[in-house]
Amino acid sequence: QVAEEVVSRSYYRLDVDPPSGAVASILQATGEFLQWCLKPFEGVFDWIEGLPAAVRNLLVIVLLLVVIALLVHIVYSIVSAAKRKKMKVQLDDAHTQEHSASELERNAMDCSSAGEWVLAIRYLYRAAIIRICKKEENRIGSGMTNREQLMRLRNTPFFEPIRILGNMVEQKWYGEQACTGADFEVCHRAHQQIRDLL
Repeated sequence: QVAEEVVSRSYYRLDVDPPSGAVASILQATGEFLQWCLKPFEGVFDWIEGLPAAVRNLLVIVLLLVVIALLVHIVYSIVSAAKRKKMKVQLDDAHTQEHSASELERNAMDCSSAGEWVLAIRYLYRAAIIRICKKEENRIGSGMTNREQLMRLRNTPFFEPIRILGNMVEQKWYGEQACTGADFEVCHRAHQQIRDLL
């Protein structure tokens, strides 16, 4: 009797109509997508068909590892891009609004406390440029690149500390190298040197 009850359930009935409408369309689209994804591997499967089982298994494992590595890289790139976009928005807010050097320096210290070292370094760099331009009574060139700012200060005492700050921004922000607390300390000392010169 128990067996009859189990077999009578809907998912054991063979006369039940297959899914239709939206569900059928989704299943069909999913199947076509999987076939499209596996299409490039058909030649590989045909090629390894005559190989020993151990070799076939090894090749399948290698291919799986490659796919996993690609997926991890894609996820990492998306997360990094999202984080970088968030930091860029924060920095753009500092650029578009009338922030003083002191405010940017406070932002830098807040970011360093939160472990956002690269953003903290950019705040220090921006604050240093503002302080130097204010000292020299020059308007800050928003369109100038870091290198152009550096060349403008080539024959001044600010050249070396600005070079340190600018290079760190180039390497850690644009170059996407890992940024650490030690990097921030180097830039913080360079920024303090600029303040001492002023």
